[in-house]
Amino acid sequence: MNKKTKLIGAILPLFVSLFVASCAQDGFDEESWSSSVRDQVLQSPSSDAIVADKNADGSSWIITWPLVKGASGFKCTVKDVTDKAKEPVVIFQDSIVDGCSLTFPRAEDTFYELEILALGKQELNNQDAPEASLFAFNSFVPTWKTVPAGSDIATWLAANPIPDDYEGDVCIDLEPGASYTMSDVVDFGQHLGTIRSTVVTSPANIKFTGGKAGFIVADGFTMKNLNIDCSDSQANLVTMSSNTKESLLNNNNIYFVTEPIYMKNCTVENLHGRFLHDNGLKYCAKTVIIDNSLIHMETTSSSPFIEFYSGGAHVNDLTIRNSTLWNTSDVSMTYFVRYSNGGNCGNVGLTTGSISYTNSTFYNIAKTAQLGNYDGFAGKNTAYFTLKECVFVDCSGNPDTEGKPASGGVARYFLGRKASSNAVFRNNTYWYNGEDMNVSGYDNTGTAILGNPGFANPKGNVKTADFHMSGAAQNSAKIGDPRWLN
Repeated sequence: MNKKTKLIGAILPLFVSLFVASCAQDGFDEESWSSSVRDQVLQSPSSDAIVADKNADGSSWIITWPLVKGASGFKCTVKDVTDKAKEPVVIFQDSIVDGCSLTFPRAEDTFYELEILALGKQELNNQDAPEASLFAFNSFVPTWKTVPAGSDIATWLAANPIPDDYEGDVCIDLEPGASYTMSDVVDFGQHLGTIRSTVVTSPANIKFTGGKAGFIVADGFTMKNLNIDCSDSQANLVTMSSNTKESLLNNNNIYFVTEPIYMKNCTVENLHGRFLHDNGLKYCAKTVIIDNSLIHMETTSSSPFIEFYSGGAHVNDLTIRNSTLWNTSDVSMTYFVRYSNGGNCGNVGLTTGSISYTNSTFYNIAKTAQLGNYDGFAGKNTAYFTLKECVFVDCSGNPDTEGKPASGGVARYFLGRKASSNAVFRNNTYWYNGEDMNVSGYDNTGTAILGNPGFANPKGNVKTADFHMSGAAQNSAKIGDPRWLN
């Protein structure tokens, strides 16, 4: 076998890139392939000997297996078998691998199957293996514990505490589609935390039954495939721990959380407090992402949605995408996002920071106030702002005594009141008190989608609200949270 990368076979139009390392690179030399094994029926690599690993940034799989002497290569098929109710999705099929490893893109929260068949080397008169080996692997964070359906999660965790000497991630699985309560805070201690259902189409249901119920974390935290009812809690959904993780403390006395705080495929009902709070401590979260989620707020105070305001505290890269956020209370938060005036990428050793809202819908958010307050970001050449394909109705007007929104409106306050050469605006609707906002001076692209988007019922809760739009311009441009497009 040669040492070059080869791929022969059908690849579906997923832009899959398959790279094959030679066996010489895997610790085998050319002489190993010139085997004395002759006139044999080969056996495919044992599934127990196949290893699935990921590359440094987690974007690719690296699958390796031992040499089969006398083989000319291996025929490989990889399938996505996540949705058991549907036919597997073939990622690539019957590809001939000249080597003992393969690399291909790694999707999040996916179950895979690899079929691998040893191919006989004809010049040695070796025959193909009679059957392929089947190797199952997945990209889920390993489960720490599964909480029985119907449990009070806080009570269960008190009875099943995280061991003091436990060093792994604490990933709590909830039964898909099952219902739970939470009477108090759930504290993940010093650990990376995850709470989830593993089935996208069957989220677990959590009802907060205690006034202080919420999550406390000192490091990265993930919420996936959950329906969370905060109606009976006045607490923040996620609060950074006062039991700080000293290993995260940097030279500027900031606790730098490099692992993401991440919500995906969730609904949040009647959030009264903040979504995320620094707890009055100098935290910087490197990455916060809200993805494909519905967050209904019934604010009872003017506290921001995200508040990292202690000296130097901030979120370095904030992303909201494919989501809907709305408030049905008459209480206007002072800001949607508020960072410390000293919060910027430089104080955690990074060169850039960003705020990005894309394909999302916002209603009654900081209606009489401002979208963002982050003087450490605003106007800096190290800060990047992206606002694309979003719909804002009655948001961030900071109006005068006659109810007219301040000049620049949402676009101005998204940038923290300072125009930026690093800002990207495209195809947004800015509708306030029955009129288009004047966003000139901040969004100067001329791409704003004008007119009333005409939400069907923006004042309901998660179950009753309907943000489908009657506005032809918005539907034609396909802006806002994609779930509401007609």
